Amino acid sequence: MLLTVSLDLAPSFNVAFTPALTSGEYGPLLASLIEQGRGESALELVRAVQLRHSFTNQLHKVFRNIDVMLIPVTVWPIPTVEEWNVLARSPFTELVRFTVPFNLAGNPALTLPAGMDDRHIPLSIQFVGPRLGEEAILAAGAAFQRCTNWHTRRPNSGV
Repeated sequence: MLLTVSLDLAPSFNVAFTPALTSGEYGPLLASLIEQGRGESALELVRAVQLRHSFTNQLHKVFRNIDVMLIPVTVWPIPTVEEWNVLARSPFTELVRFTVPFNLAGNPALTLPAGMDDRHIPLSIQFVGPRLGEEAILAAGAAFQRCTNWHTRRPNSGV
């Protein structure tokens, strides 16, 4: 899936953006994704489009039987700035494994706070709907917020 992200990014950051890319203005993570996409062949682009199309169709079939999915946003709590800087220099597949697939498939998603970790940093969940299912995820999110108070709590500013 990350190859598809790279291939999507590369045309958006054409030659006109090269000075910003080489100066480090975009940061190491975005720069590496753009560079990976620029280096791939047309065959890889076709394969990525086919993979995306297949996944999107399978997901569409799943949503024939359900209105909204409730899934985590990440596999761990929100990283601190220091932790994020480390993540940005390493493969970040685990960080985006629950968000990128829905972004690539074009499904709407709503992220809301759903708890606090031991550092008093928000934990998040996401409501994912079928294509054009914004109304369903907004209704589910509003119902969740009526039943909880996580959206009224503030994180620890010392982290």
